Amino acid sequence: GAGGAIVGWRDYRNGTTSDVYAQHVLASGVVDPTWPVDGRALCLATDNQLLVQIASDDAGGAIVAWEDHRSAGIGDIYAQHVLASGIADPAWPIDGLAVCTAIFDQGYPVLAADGAGGAIVAWQDNRSGYEIYAQHVLSGGATDPTWPPDGRVVSTAANAQYYPQIVADGPGGAILAWWDGRPGATTDIYAQRVARFGQLGSPEPALAGVEDVRNDQGGKVKLSWTASWLDLD
Repeated sequence: GAGGAIVGWRDYRNGTTSDVYAQHVLASGVVDPTWPVDGRALCLATDNQLLVQIASDDAGGAIVAWEDHRSAGIGDIYAQHVLASGIADPAWPIDGLAVCTAIFDQGYPVLAADGAGGAIVAWQDNRSGYEIYAQHVLSGGATDPTWPPDGRVVSTAANAQYYPQIVADGPGGAILAWWDGRPGATTDIYAQRVARFGQLGSPEPALAGVEDVRNDQGGKVKLSWTASWLDLD
């Protein structure tokens, strides 16, 4: 947000397994001297942390997500918030927030800022065959309680879905695209939107009109909208 960047990576400096570090590079092309030399440690948990991804927190810091093998080598998804000052957010769990710890492997995370200091995180998930899941991580260091625990399933099509990519949709959700094996002999590209409340597609109502109620001295207006498909009659 100031012409520089926050860079995240997997790092082997502490032994034979990898950890997660980040560093701030200023717009001038030098490393930020207020951050630790060679980067801020964001996760030093046991076993490997890998496939580090990053998104802005819209306040000069970043949210970092990764594939985490601290649980007996099984892949889970974790995230951490690094502040613009270069410290790991003390409101978040040490060594990262567990975004998804469902059975079997979760991997290849991607994330996009939600515009409110949090992020939408997506990944490929093997809890019942490779599928695409997503979760909303709040700025305060918790997963969104309005979303399903361990994530919203985005695609459960036949065969396997791999390698998600993500972009913010503007109103706090995201659009995901992925490599899709549902045809069987070939692969295709599919996409889906997950809205900010964890619903797929476009569940929000659309404002159709605002009309003044006449002769009430500015007291009321009449609103019209196209209903959400989630609304009852």
